[in-house]
Amino acid sequence: VREIVEEYNRLFARAIEPRRYVEAAESAGPELAQEIFDTFLEDAKRGYAERKSRFGSELFEKLQRILYLEASDHFWKEH
Repeated sequence: VREIVEEYNRLFARAIEPRRYVEAAESAGPELAQEIFDTFLEDAKRGYAERKSRFGSELFEKLQRILYLEASDHFWKEH
């Protein structure tokens, strides 16, 4: 569990504290996986809103389009 949370933090430059989930993993069932997923989802939404606010809606949407098109182009070429 610790590794999953740490990898999420590394990949997305976030700071979720893994200790809570590590301690809960000792006695948890499948509901812990859902709780971790929900935490990641809410954190990702918060991070998205922070970045959109920082860049402004118009610029952020332009950046999104550029990234989507570049990713599509890259994977099309790989295809």
